[in-house]
Amino acid sequence: MPSAFSRRQFLATAAAVGLVGSPAAADDGSCVGQDVADGVVWQRTYGEDESLKVTDAVAHGDGFALAGIDRDAGTSGRSWLRRVDGDGREQWRREYGDDERRSVTSVAVTADDGFLLAGTAGEGRAEQFVTKTAADGGEAWTTTVDVSGRDTFAAELDDGSVVLCVATPSPEPTYPHLTLLDSAGEVSESRTFDDRDGRQIRAEVVADDGVVLAGTRDSDEAEGWLWHVTVGDGIEIDRSAEFERKIIAADRFDEGGLVLAGTNSTWLAQLGPEWEVEWEQTEFEPDPHIKDVSSVPGGVAACGYHWGEGCARPPWAFRANDDGTTWHASVDDSPRLKWESVLPANEGDRVVVAGSDYGGDGSSATLALVEAPESSGEESTTTESNRTTTAGGTTNTNGTTAGPNRTTASGTSTDGTTEETPTTDDDTGTAAGELDGFGIGAGIAALTAALGYRTQRSRDDD
Repeated sequence: MPSAFSRRQFLATAAAVGLVGSPAAADDGSCVGQDVADGVVWQRTYGEDESLKVTDAVAHGDGFALAGIDRDAGTSGRSWLRRVDGDGREQWRREYGDDERRSVTSVAVTADDGFLLAGTAGEGRAEQFVTKTAADGGEAWTTTVDVSGRDTFAAELDDGSVVLCVATPSPEPTYPHLTLLDSAGEVSESRTFDDRDGRQIRAEVVADDGVVLAGTRDSDEAEGWLWHVTVGDGIEIDRSAEFERKIIAADRFDEGGLVLAGTNSTWLAQLGPEWEVEWEQTEFEPDPHIKDVSSVPGGVAACGYHWGEGCARPPWAFRANDDGTTWHASVDDSPRLKWESVLPANEGDRVVVAGSDYGGDGSSATLALVEAPESSGEESTTTESNRTTTAGGTTNTNGTTAGPNRTTASGTSTDGTTEETPTTDDDTGTAAGELDGFGIGAGIAALTAALGYRTQRSRDDD
């Protein structure tokens, strides 16, 4: 559903952050960390006496839900789901898969405020499962699919059907596999794209008539890829694009655009409704490895870690606002704390991050509210040298072409015309915008999570 949308300035952050303490009290069995960094308003920990790993998190009503696995569960396996309020106080917890090995890798919210949990089942990731729950986490149904793989995702479509996707088999080589289930969990159709080998799925986003898949590819020509897959009349690839950068996370924003994050040189990019590259950024300070990206009210947010001294990888969060300001925060004295998911906060210029803390004998789940650190300040100065827009175009399967203008500081094309530099997807004959003009910063669209898009994002495993 192509539509015009506004652009905003997007700048790189330059300042490092210091550390201060800000303890708080908990009343629900979770605890709040005592070594809270500058910029971290509060940080809650769950399951300190267990060995928990967070694999995904989502916003849910006025609170949040964390999903993960119990690493002490042994060969039986056990997945869990925790619902917390807007201040991180635990409201309930559920466990799944006591009698069989189930390891959840992703969670999504459904139209009835329930959840979809997806992951691997059986020994050696031999099967994939999807569990539908009620709003209180109670299990409604579970379907297991006899397909091996990893990085499993599930998304609910407007008609209540569910698309389960995974890269199969495991290990390499891998092929994208999609299973369509009805609202009761019955399998209605499935397809393995066995002519598209060497592809890992890293994200699934609900789109018109199906889903958008994003991931990485083992190829000398392109390392990132996007597919729009329709499921209305068979499971078919409607549109595809390939990129020089690996795509490890994606989110959707107003009118069908996408925000992407990737590696092999950290980058963020915004794509318009026709997948034209609107802006991209590869230079950050400090140098981070992004694990997740999210559209948030009034901007975009990302999280991951940055490269510290020696082998240290302290957690890192980043936000760019519509007014052109940006900030980053890091807990530099907690290299064993990992932030895996970034979510919109319920107030102000803040974000929520979820992950795991491996600092003790085991591991625990964590959730933190993060804001601009006092020691870094917010940047708002704009110069022509730190804003670029890639002049890449995309040719869709219907033959239409879109190519953004090259943008100067005044926001106009350098020559008044559209410059198109599409590349060809060897698998489909579809041309796609190359991410070959990376700059330091760029203009960003007014992103919003308040529109209720149900999105599933992924983080790579390294």
